[in-house]
Amino acid sequence: GITAYEAVAQGVAELSELLIQYHQLTQSENHDDKWLNQLHELQQKIDHHNAWHIQKRIEQIIQALDLPAESKLSALSG
Repeated sequence: GITAYEAVAQGVAELSELLIQYHQLTQSENHDDKWLNQLHELQQKIDHHNAWHIQKRIEQIIQALDLPAESKLSALSG
């Protein structure tokens, strides 16, 4: 079986995946009914897992490091 650490880490990974999907969706320019339904579904999942604090922490880290959030890591120097 997996350890408690592994189980918790997997849970965080699942929440991170929801936040990544949400972020990608909000960057989309196609705001049709399908987009709205997907956005609503993701918001409900994030609310259910109380994961907005993770998104806030991600944004704080990006800001503290002065990183352009939409740039590919391979394009950044250092």
